[in-house]
Amino acid sequence: MLLIALLVRLDSPGPALFRQTRTGWRGAPFTIFKFRTMRMAACWPAPAAIGVSGPPDSFQASLRRIQTANAAPGVTRTGRLLRASSLDELPQLLNVLRGEMSLVGPRPHMPELDALFRPRLPHIDRRYAVRPGMTGLAQIGGARGPTPDVAAMAARLEKDLAYMRGWSLRRDLAILTMTPWRLLVPGGAATVVAATTGAARCRTARSGALISGGGFSAARRARTTHMAPTPLHRERMRRSAGRA
Repeated sequence: MLLIALLVRLDSPGPALFRQTRTGWRGAPFTIFKFRTMRMAACWPAPAAIGVSGPPDSFQASLRRIQTANAAPGVTRTGRLLRASSLDELPQLLNVLRGEMSLVGPRPHMPELDALFRPRLPHIDRRYAVRPGMTGLAQIGGARGPTPDVAAMAARLEKDLAYMRGWSLRRDLAILTMTPWRLLVPGGAATVVAATTGAARCRTARSGALISGGGFSAARRARTTHMAPTPLHRERMRRSAGRA
């Protein structure tokens, strides 16, 4: 992290860290830390300058202003590399240590972005029933990056809520493992997810066979069914018939 901070400072004048207000646990705002990826003169405008209020037909215009305020012209050379690899997010470990974020969870949005989508996605605030994370199911599942329309945000929200419903420590560890694979190898996360899902299905199938077969696999149960009875079996069957 110190090396990245040095590269940021050498690439353009200004601080290495960038601070921005995001929505956190239970809707409380907090200050998120990132490595600065833009020149100081092109830093994001204040929320009042973004202008998210207005008539319904201004939705797309407001969304573009929010999500493109950090677009290409002001991004530094180092910033482009940091964004492509998501290494600009590393300082959020400070937020984790401060108890404002967790390693895995729904990504925190700018309050202005949530305010813009809230009338169209009433359940969006459910994301904040848990602490926001540095990475999450949406990030490894193809819902990372800008959300240019309601459908894209709805897809991210669906994955965030699915993560919350199915939370487990094992799943968190799997997401942490998949995150660098997703960033370094195009389609890498999909490969790992498919492999994990396949393995889970195999485990489920084996468990189902053991349960339904009273401890035997389906193949073994079939073999047992068609085997000729032994003398001991015949004797037990004869005694049972006599008692009946």
